[in-house]
Amino acid sequence: MRVLLLGSGTSVPSALRSPPGFLVEGSDRCQLVDPGPGACHRLALAGFSPPAIDDIVISHLHPDHVCDLVPFLFSLRNPRWGKQVSWPRIIAPEGFLDFYRKLQIPFGGWLPAPGDDIEIVEWRGEGIEAGKFLLTAHLVDHIDSSLAWRWAEDGGAVLVFSGDTGPCDGIVDAATDADLLLLECSAPLGSAFDGHLCPESGSEVIRRSGARRVVLVHLNPECDQVDIVGQFDEDLIDRIEAGRDLESYET
Repeated sequence: MRVLLLGSGTSVPSALRSPPGFLVEGSDRCQLVDPGPGACHRLALAGFSPPAIDDIVISHLHPDHVCDLVPFLFSLRNPRWGKQVSWPRIIAPEGFLDFYRKLQIPFGGWLPAPGDDIEIVEWRGEGIEAGKFLLTAHLVDHIDSSLAWRWAEDGGAVLVFSGDTGPCDGIVDAATDADLLLLECSAPLGSAFDGHLCPESGSEVIRRSGARRVVLVHLNPECDQVDIVGQFDEDLIDRIEAGRDLESYET
């Protein structure tokens, strides 16, 4: 399993980090996760075209995690891809279908119709199969229905994405024994705010979950003004690194 980080930042403009988004590549599946602003163009920078995406996976419905969903789907209307569009399946939190139907009010037929054209799967507590992936999720402390996603591939490693979350049992449960954990860290020590992690609370998540390798994401600009990894508990630092845009991570 390979993760390609499209954006390691947040909604706050940064010269170093793009807004959230990453790719998960398995042996038979390619998934776009949290298509934040500009994700479509960063896909092109990484050498991917929209038809390569089998699924779109969403952690929650804040703008910095879904803003490029409409441009991505609209791009598949372009005649360069041929007349038969292969729409990706969308895997998302409960309530997404209502959100999507509201998007159809301004955009109408430019978006594929749910059920007829595009399959939308809302997580309701069950595992979701995607080729050789099994996706499971845990509710986390951010907004209602926010999810941390967990990927397990047949005979392979386990990847976990925290989404946006504050300290809670949900992220610990999701990340238990993960081979690779993409963990949000929105603020340095002393600057924590509700619904997000900092090095102190992030250290607790890593320690309790036993995650073996941790890549920090959702880094606000102030995180780049300090040694953010060095602010984590000293005995955990060897397994932590700060994510970098367009970097690949293998599990």
